[in-house]
Amino acid sequence: MIRQAEINDIPQIVDIHLRALPGDLLPRLGRSYLLNVLYPQIFKSQSTLNLVNDDNGLVNSFCIYAYNSSDLTKYITKNKIVLAKYLSLCLLKDISIIKEVFSLLKGPKIQLFSKDDNFLDNGLPEIYIIATDPQYQKRGLGKEILKEGFLYLFKDYPACLVKTSSESAKNFYLNLGFTLFGSEYRGSRILHLLVYKSQENSSVF
Repeated sequence: MIRQAEINDIPQIVDIHLRALPGDLLPRLGRSYLLNVLYPQIFKSQSTLNLVNDDNGLVNSFCIYAYNSSDLTKYITKNKIVLAKYLSLCLLKDISIIKEVFSLLKGPKIQLFSKDDNFLDNGLPEIYIIATDPQYQKRGLGKEILKEGFLYLFKDYPACLVKTSSESAKNFYLNLGFTLFGSEYRGSRILHLLVYKSQENSSVF
């Protein structure tokens, strides 16, 4: 059953995030950061749609949609002292993380495939984080939770964005009907920019 996430779902969401996306920047900041900083801030922000797939009390997948991803990121990182604390702890274990942090602070370089396709400036919502517990993957749960989210979002918005550095994730979105419209460069990291336009699809998926 897909439902809106609640505060008491945070521990299960954190565990899924850590297991499903261990190489991403946020999980590398540690479980304590996700549990005590990231997700409490997400739930307090009032600018997200947070969904989970609940199987008799067990959360096996989740999706965080941001109505404005840059504003959400600023809100999450507004307490620089707390962020610096977790970064310093992380650097003791993983020095390579500093390159990713500097590339984020530097800001992105955007390359669009067409000047007419600058969806980034259209105030569209974005899939901020999506993950399925590894033992429940390949069952269509990601597709289901995206579909449910779009039923909410497309009442007020014509499209939804997603950014991913993963080739497999890019192909997953393309197979669902997303369109690749550009790339975002953050240092050596390249994010694929994709959009799903509701008006071009008579039904979601």
